Amino acid sequence: MYLKDIEPGEAVITEGTIGSQFYIVDSGAFEVFVSNELDPDPGIKVGDLGPGGSFGELALLYSISRSATVVATSTASVWVMERTAFQAAVTKGSQQPVSPKFLKFLEGIYLFRGVPRATMEVLGRSLIPKWFGNGEEIIRDGEFQECFYILRTGEVQAVSMGAAGEEKVQHWSQPGAIIGSDVIKGEVVRQSNRVIRSCSDVTVVFWMSKLTFDNVAAEYKETILRNLEEAEQGTQKQEGCVCM
Repeated sequence: MYLKDIEPGEAVITEGTIGSQFYIVDSGAFEVFVSNELDPDPGIKVGDLGPGGSFGELALLYSISRSATVVATSTASVWVMERTAFQAAVTKGSQQPVSPKFLKFLEGIYLFRGVPRATMEVLGRSLIPKWFGNGEEIIRDGEFQECFYILRTGEVQAVSMGAAGEEKVQHWSQPGAIIGSDVIKGEVVRQSNRVIRSCSDVTVVFWMSKLTFDNVAAEYKETILRNLEEAEQGTQKQEGCVCM
């Protein structure tokens, strides 16, 4: 792993190209773009990255081309990890056991009812923890939502940004609540006039991208989707699964 300096306006990765490196932001600021038919180059801005942020892992995990373009907006530096080192680190992490306490937590979520323990262990190793303070935005207005979140502790609310100001439209407080279930159903949604933010001093969520979920849960996706449909229709009530 080595440190690399980046100039303002420099594209560190470009959508559609073949990738062989993973990056962690050491300093500076970056913007993330995804192209479409109307905005092919560099595309629509879908996020920002600062110190501690990372990018480039999907191309290495799944041997696909880069799914976004990341451009520096200031003088910056990134830590660079080559493919072999990244894959070795992932392999080592995938062999780590999931704690019985966390596994029991996941198995208690209605969404995963009927999924065998072996698959639950893979899901547990694939979920990534993230911490938010009071008022911090988990999903920003205008941001493409490509991940879903499982609430571990704290509280989260969705707020509509209207002409009359903010209006709370949804609230999650139960451990195991699912935030962003549209992603599980295969829909990449762009938030519009709506933000999702922490509303407690410390909120802990575990997140997973759509691509990771599709890979690790492929065999039991129909079971999970059926559980999700039942939860949304209200045919089954469980405090630990609140879907949006």
